[in-house]
Amino acid sequence: MLGLFCMNPFFISPTWANNQNQLVCIQTTRMGGESLGEFYSLNLGLSSGDKKEIVLRNRQLIFNQLNIPSTKVCLAQQTHSDNILITHSAGVFENYDAIIVTKPGIFAAISIADCTPVILMDLKTKVAAAIHAGWRGTAQNISYKTLQCMIKLGCSPHNIKAFIGACISYNSFEVGPEVADQFNPTFIKKHQNEGKFLIDLKGLNKKQLTDLGLLTENIEISEYCTFNQNDLFYSYRKEKGTTGRMMAITGFR
Repeated sequence: MLGLFCMNPFFISPTWANNQNQLVCIQTTRMGGESLGEFYSLNLGLSSGDKKEIVLRNRQLIFNQLNIPSTKVCLAQQTHSDNILITHSAGVFENYDAIIVTKPGIFAAISIADCTPVILMDLKTKVAAAIHAGWRGTAQNISYKTLQCMIKLGCSPHNIKAFIGACISYNSFEVGPEVADQFNPTFIKKHQNEGKFLIDLKGLNKKQLTDLGLLTENIEISEYCTFNQNDLFYSYRKEKGTTGRMMAITGFR
């Protein structure tokens, strides 16, 4: 479902999370921070090339906005894998591209700048997941596998709400045949440039969720494109690799 989004200068969130004080379900924008130049302005990526002290202040600004302690946030060094971390503790972990937090008061955060952020929240069991689904992760079915893990933890797909956030859009994600061949043809169309294709990352991740029983009406998809709305979001492709990073953050207070 395409819905209206709550947007303040710092983040967007799905309508189902509005006025739900116990829920944290947001994707940051690039606005409202201290970074300068190509990193303007709310850069949250420590590996982006920006000054570390500014990135840390930007992160603290967001955590303050969300009213969550930085010591309660779980992050990962992402590698475009399908590795999934299941944890009840905060910290920084290596080589994971999805984080499932199983305890209220602990929050999962993933970094993005064109890749698809997917957030899953089971409103009954209070289990939440943040997924970094770039094309490699999407090709490896990372959203499907993360939901599968949540089900094994006792979650029901009927109790889960999903937010597929801003990423590079269908009409902007141009790839060659070596990438396109890895995906369901239903979500691919030919580009006007000979030998090039366009891929629907949002649609692919939605299908991975519905294939495991998540209800379509419980999935909200951002209409924003990081490439086309580069004034609002960082875009690795649009800015040719020199850019900041946003975060998707989720958990139960």
